Amino acid sequence: MMKKYGISSLFCILFMGVSLCSVNPHKYKLLTAIKNNDVAKVQILLSDNPIFDTEDTKCLLDAAEESLKQREKSISVFKSGRDFLASSCGLGAVWGGGGCLVVSFFAYFFPSEIAGQIKRDRTIFSEEEVKAVIPHFLCYGILASACGIYLLERGLTCKSAENFLKNAQEIKKLIKKVSSME
Repeated sequence: MMKKYGISSLFCILFMGVSLCSVNPHKYKLLTAIKNNDVAKVQILLSDNPIFDTEDTKCLLDAAEESLKQREKSISVFKSGRDFLASSCGLGAVWGGGGCLVVSFFAYFFPSEIAGQIKRDRTIFSEEEVKAVIPHFLCYGILASACGIYLLERGLTCKSAENFLKNAQEIKKLIKKVSSME
């Protein structure tokens, strides 16, 4: 019985402490938006309540600087998940598209050899059937290679990480601009 009252009073004390700490929820919303690198939300929150004391401004600038440092460290293909995924998918698409182009090349120049090698349901493809497949493989090969090259270039140049870095710089500029207006 005593344990129940002791535990419930402990929870009450903890929740009172949490409610007393949330004196400035606007500041915590801003810190969350800075951490999430959301420029639009930071801009909206700063325009709603731009007046801060020097301690809040310093705290927000420190958070923006920390976010900026983290974004600078993450500019790498292997550290940025989106860029790694884009480059991996691009490499796979280039590989698959190149394979289709090679198949269409051989089917165009050597249809009789391919017709003799490929079997379907115990029947052999004719040369006309092999030649009929060439445009499909050629189109797929060109489209897959083009998309793959775009994704590979986007991933290897770390476009996603650079965009996050630009957002972090923009957030820092917004905070400095609001703090200088005071």
